[in-house]
Amino acid sequence: RMSAPPPGLGSSVELATNELGELGIEVEASHCSGRVWPAAIVLGRYLESESACERLRARDAAVLELGAGTGWLALKMSSRFASWTATETTEGGALDRLQRNLAKFAGGGTRGSPIARALDWNDAEGFVHSVGGGGWDLVCGSDLVYSEAGAVALARCLDALLGDGDGEKSAPWDENSAPGDGG
Repeated sequence: RMSAPPPGLGSSVELATNELGELGIEVEASHCSGRVWPAAIVLGRYLESESACERLRARDAAVLELGAGTGWLALKMSSRFASWTATETTEGGALDRLQRNLAKFAGGGTRGSPIARALDWNDAEGFVHSVGGGGWDLVCGSDLVYSEAGAVALARCLDALLGDGDGEKSAPWDENSAPGDGG
């Protein structure tokens, strides 16, 4: 069951969704990646205003966004950072939709032009290898998980993305147990 946006965000969600339509961005309400969620708006506000993010912008940070969905956040924020890589699953046509949306504002990954890449949370190490290592100053995402299995996959993905590159897992669980299950 999905909850309603927090007070004050309902109209923002509608405005963001309308903005997508005005920009010609494809919205697909039948898939979680096909709309703007309230947490994306909150994250966008944070990236625009918080002093920690001002520091990131000042040093031309590289950003990796998980679960970029429609690409709204990437399009809103990418001009503020040196690079913005928006990732999405290939399931449900999510990556294809993201690529089409970002292509409408293409610039080949130049400043102000985010790039889309597939990221399978169960093979984040392969993703890191395919992009020549990490090196992101910020890894962000909003409304990313809706189940225990998704939370475990996200934790493992973040471990791989933010690891020190030694190939060792730092997550406190093994492949056959979830956090908190006593395994």
